Amino acid sequence: MKVEKLRKFEHVFNPRAVAVIGASNDDGFSRALMSTKIKDSLFLVNPKYKELFNKRCYDSILNIEDRIDYVVIAVPTLLVPKVLAECIEKGVEAVHIYTAGFSETGLEERKILEDEVKEISGGKVSVIGPNCMGIYCPKSGLTFSSDALAEEGPVGVISQSGTFAGEFLSTGKLRNIKFSKIISYGNAIDLDCPDFLEYLAYDPETKVIALYIEGTHNGEYLKSAMVEAAKLKPVLALKGGVTEHGRRAASSHTGSLAGSPKIWESLFKQAGVIQVEDFDELLDTTLAFSYAPLPSGKGTAIITNSGGFSVLETDVCVKAGLEVPQFTKETLASP
Repeated sequence: MKVEKLRKFEHVFNPRAVAVIGASNDDGFSRALMSTKIKDSLFLVNPKYKELFNKRCYDSILNIEDRIDYVVIAVPTLLVPKVLAECIEKGVEAVHIYTAGFSETGLEERKILEDEVKEISGGKVSVIGPNCMGIYCPKSGLTFSSDALAEEGPVGVISQSGTFAGEFLSTGKLRNIKFSKIISYGNAIDLDCPDFLEYLAYDPETKVIALYIEGTHNGEYLKSAMVEAAKLKPVLALKGGVTEHGRRAASSHTGSLAGSPKIWESLFKQAGVIQVEDFDELLDTTLAFSYAPLPSGKGTAIITNSGGFSVLETDVCVKAGLEVPQFTKETLASP
């Protein structure tokens, strides 16, 4: 399983050549990728241009002679099926569909269009998205942000929200959190959270996994992936859509069925996943696990200059399932 998962996602995180279809002067993906090591193996596609960023611009991916492993599709929604079919004809391994405007709109015709895209992919190519920011991997140079650090780190992030992924990257930079991979997967017509979770569980470059999730297409698969990952490394989860209004927003955001908060709470607990309540807590907990070794037991020692706060903090620890053991007489008597 370990070798199989790592091999399957090699073309997703470490592509040999990348193309951006829908490239333009205002295209954030092309500009961001031109600032990384991947620029020499980057191909730009848009029939409106002959040249962009001092690179040749192709009118179709089919006219690129080189092999392409990974494609970013950033074209108008109605053009996505045609462009995806050309990527499959070209033999592309992985496609990230940045374009939005599918099932998350709630419009029946856009749900049908998303189903068409899913049918076209049909196991012939790995699809990330649509309606997402895709992959940030400093080791290979893949990125969706020009401001991203090139330095690698131990944190892997899986986010259903593209904005959340970008915010985690930018705020993490300020907090000195360094990343192995950040994944924004959007509507998940093919690759979904549990697929990436299984991969990060065995990824030797990832020591901590942080999740932002609104819903899932396959609860059983998600639970098994969480259990598997949590046995190997800390997995932290922030669940979006825990209120009625939040669940409605989640449906219009990524087309997700958010589900009952109690069910999700139970799922995380059974799987050994640490659930957090907000973005700041996810950042803080991720930071703590990035720099502190995993505890070998439940024992906790509190160092404070306040007797009153030591009482309160002891209560907090015990409520969280930790133990605050009594010091031995020898320890208490030592100067």
